[in-house]
Amino acid sequence: MKDKFQHKWIHDEMSFCKTTGFWWLVFKEGKGMYYIICKKHNILTSGLNFYITGAKRYKRHAVEQHSNSANHHKGITCEITRGVSVFHKEHEERLRVGEEIQIKAFMAAYWIMKYEIPFKLVSILSLTQKLGVNDLKYFNHKGQGSLQEIFLLFGETLYKNIITDTNSSMAYSLLVDDVTDISVQW
Repeated sequence: MKDKFQHKWIHDEMSFCKTTGFWWLVFKEGKGMYYIICKKHNILTSGLNFYITGAKRYKRHAVEQHSNSANHHKGITCEITRGVSVFHKEHEERLRVGEEIQIKAFMAAYWIMKYEIPFKLVSILSLTQKLGVNDLKYFNHKGQGSLQEIFLLFGETLYKNIITDTNSSMAYSLLVDDVTDISVQW
Protein backbone atom coordinates (compact mmCIF):
# COMPACT_ATOMS: atom_id res chain seq x y z
CA MET A 1 0.00 0.00 0.00
CA LYS A 2 1.35 3.38 -1.06
CA ASP A 3 1.59 6.14 1.54
CA LYS A 4 -0.76 9.08 1.05
CA PHE A 5 -0.40 12.67 2.09
CA GLN A 6 -2.45 13.50 5.17
CA HIS A 7 -4.04 16.93 4.71
CA LYS A 8 -4.30 17.36 8.48
CA TRP A 9 -0.49 17.73 8.50
CA ILE A 10 -0.85 21.17 6.89
CA HIS A 11 -2.64 22.52 9.97
CA ASP A 12 -0.74 20.42 12.47
CA GLU A 13 1.60 21.99 15.04
CA MET A 14 4.57 20.35 13.36
CA SER A 15 4.13 22.43 10.18
CA PHE A 16 3.75 25.77 11.95
CA CYS A 17 6.89 27.78 12.68
CA LYS A 18 6.42 29.82 15.85
CA THR A 19 9.50 31.92 15.07
CA THR A 20 8.33 33.19 11.66
CA GLY A 21 4.59 32.73 12.17
CA PHE A 22 4.32 30.75 8.92
CA TRP A 23 2.68 27.46 8.08
CA TRP A 24 5.60 26.04 6.11
CA LEU A 25 4.18 22.78 4.72
CA VAL A 26 2.40 23.00 1.35
CA PHE A 27 0.93 20.16 -0.68
CA LYS A 28 0.30 20.25 -4.42
CA GLU A 29 -1.81 17.41 -5.79
CA GLY A 30 0.18 15.19 -8.14
CA LYS A 31 3.46 17.00 -7.37
CA GLY A 32 4.26 16.46 -3.71
CA MET A 33 4.96 18.29 -0.46
CA TYR A 34 6.88 21.53 -0.49
CA TYR A 35 8.68 23.13 2.38
CA ILE A 36 7.72 26.71 1.55
CA ILE A 37 10.39 28.48 3.62
CA CYS A 38 13.10 26.31 2.06
CA LYS A 39 11.57 26.86 -1.39
CA LYS A 40 11.49 30.62 -0.86
CA HIS A 41 15.19 30.75 0.04
CA ASN A 42 16.38 27.97 -2.36
CA ILE A 43 17.70 25.77 0.43
CA LEU A 44 18.53 22.19 -0.41
CA THR A 45 16.57 19.76 1.68
CA SER A 46 18.23 16.47 2.63
CA GLY A 47 20.55 16.85 -0.33
CA LEU A 48 17.60 16.97 -2.75
CA ASN A 49 15.79 19.84 -4.39
CA PHE A 50 12.43 19.27 -2.71
CA TYR A 51 11.65 22.91 -3.17
CA ILE A 52 11.63 22.25 -6.95
CA THR A 53 10.37 18.68 -7.35
CA GLY A 54 8.35 18.26 -4.17
CA ALA A 55 8.85 15.60 -1.51
CA LYS A 56 7.02 12.34 -2.11
CA ARG A 57 7.88 10.53 1.10
CA TYR A 58 4.45 10.86 2.66
CA LYS A 59 5.23 9.90 6.23
CA ARG A 60 4.70 12.02 9.29
CA HIS A 61 8.19 11.08 10.38
CA ALA A 62 9.64 12.61 7.17
CA VAL A 63 7.86 15.91 7.83
CA GLU A 64 8.96 15.95 11.48
CA GLN A 65 12.50 15.05 10.42
CA HIS A 66 12.58 18.01 8.06
CA SER A 67 11.19 20.39 10.71
CA ASN A 68 14.15 19.45 12.94
CA SER A 69 16.79 19.58 10.20
CA ALA A 70 19.60 22.12 9.99
CA ASN A 71 18.45 23.15 6.51
CA HIS A 72 14.97 23.97 7.78
CA HIS A 73 16.47 26.08 10.57
CA LYS A 74 18.70 27.76 8.00
CA GLY A 75 15.58 28.68 6.03
CA ILE A 76 13.96 30.09 9.16
CA THR A 77 17.08 32.16 9.83
CA CYS A 78 17.03 33.49 6.25
CA GLU A 79 13.36 34.41 6.61
CA ILE A 80 13.88 36.20 9.90
CA THR A 81 16.94 38.05 8.65
CA ARG A 82 15.22 39.03 5.42
CA GLY A 83 12.14 40.31 7.19
CA VAL A 84 13.69 42.07 10.14
CA SER A 85 17.27 43.17 9.60
CA VAL A 86 17.71 46.65 8.19
CA PHE A 87 21.43 45.94 7.92
CA HIS A 88 20.82 42.85 5.81
CA LYS A 89 18.47 44.75 3.48
CA GLU A 90 21.03 47.53 3.07
CA HIS A 91 23.80 44.99 2.42
CA GLU A 92 21.70 43.28 -0.27
CA GLU A 93 20.90 46.67 -1.82
CA ARG A 94 24.61 47.57 -1.94
CA LEU A 95 25.35 44.28 -3.70
CA ARG A 96 22.50 44.86 -6.14
CA VAL A 97 23.69 48.29 -7.24
CA GLY A 98 27.35 47.22 -7.26
CA GLU A 99 29.51 48.95 -9.84
CA GLU A 100 26.59 51.00 -11.15
CA ILE A 101 27.04 53.52 -8.33
CA GLN A 102 30.77 53.85 -8.98
CA ILE A 103 30.07 54.51 -12.66
CA LYS A 104 27.44 57.18 -11.87
CA ALA A 105 29.73 58.94 -9.40
CA PHE A 106 32.67 58.88 -11.81
CA MET A 107 30.45 60.22 -14.60
CA ALA A 108 29.53 63.14 -12.34
CA ALA A 109 33.22 63.73 -11.54
CA TYR A 110 34.08 63.62 -15.25
CA TRP A 111 31.33 66.14 -16.03
CA ILE A 112 32.67 68.48 -13.33
CA MET A 113 36.19 68.23 -14.78
CA LYS A 114 35.01 68.63 -18.37
CA TYR A 115 33.18 71.87 -17.62
CA GLU A 116 35.88 73.09 -15.22
CA ILE A 117 33.48 73.50 -12.33
CA PRO A 118 35.15 73.98 -8.95
CA PHE A 119 35.56 70.91 -6.75
CA LYS A 120 31.83 70.28 -6.06
CA LEU A 121 31.38 66.52 -6.53
CA VAL A 122 29.65 65.99 -3.17
CA SER A 123 27.14 68.77 -3.97
CA ILE A 124 26.43 67.29 -7.41
CA LEU A 125 25.96 63.82 -5.91
CA SER A 126 23.58 65.25 -3.28
CA LEU A 127 21.62 67.02 -6.00
CA THR A 128 21.32 63.90 -8.15
CA GLN A 129 20.20 61.95 -5.09
CA LYS A 130 17.47 64.56 -4.45
CA LEU A 131 16.45 64.25 -8.12
CA GLY A 132 15.79 60.54 -7.69
CA VAL A 133 19.06 58.66 -8.07
CA ASN A 134 18.73 57.20 -4.56
CA ASP A 135 21.44 54.58 -5.05
CA LEU A 136 24.12 57.27 -4.75
CA LYS A 137 23.75 57.13 -0.98
CA TYR A 138 25.84 53.95 -1.21
CA PHE A 139 28.80 55.84 -2.69
CA ASN A 140 31.06 56.03 0.37
CA HIS A 141 34.04 57.87 -1.12
CA LYS A 142 33.02 61.47 -0.37
CA GLY A 143 35.97 62.47 1.82
CA GLN A 144 38.45 65.08 0.60
CA GLY A 145 41.21 62.49 0.17
CA SER A 146 38.99 60.22 -1.95
CA LEU A 147 37.71 63.11 -4.07
CA GLN A 148 41.23 64.39 -4.66
CA GLU A 149 42.32 60.91 -5.69
CA ILE A 150 39.40 60.64 -8.15
CA PHE A 151 40.32 63.93 -9.84
CA LEU A 152 44.04 63.11 -9.87
CA LEU A 153 43.21 59.74 -11.43
CA PHE A 154 41.22 61.46 -14.18
CA GLY A 155 44.05 63.93 -14.77
CA GLU A 156 46.67 61.17 -14.93
CA THR A 157 44.55 59.13 -17.34
CA LEU A 158 43.97 62.12 -19.64
CA TYR A 159 47.67 63.01 -19.48
CA LYS A 160 48.69 59.45 -20.45
CA ASN A 161 46.19 59.45 -23.33
CA ILE A 162 47.52 62.79 -24.63
CA ILE A 163 51.16 61.63 -24.36
CA THR A 164 50.34 58.34 -26.11
CA ASP A 165 48.48 60.14 -28.92
CA THR A 166 51.28 62.73 -29.24
CA ASN A 167 54.03 60.10 -29.38
CA SER A 168 52.22 58.07 -32.01
CA SER A 169 51.50 61.02 -34.35
CA MET A 170 53.77 62.22 -37.10
CA ALA A 171 53.08 65.87 -36.25
CA TYR A 172 51.02 67.92 -33.87
CA SER A 173 50.28 71.57 -33.27
CA LEU A 174 49.72 73.71 -30.24
CA LEU A 175 47.26 76.57 -29.93
CA VAL A 176 48.38 79.12 -27.38
CA ASP A 177 46.08 81.99 -26.52
CA ASP A 178 47.86 84.52 -24.34
CA VAL A 179 45.51 87.49 -24.46
CA THR A 180 45.26 89.41 -21.24
CA ASP A 181 41.86 90.69 -20.26
CA ILE A 182 41.98 93.88 -18.22
CA SER A 183 38.25 94.62 -18.32
CA VAL A 184 37.93 94.05 -14.58
CA GLN A 185 40.42 96.82 -13.73
CA TRP A 186 39.39 100.49 -13.27
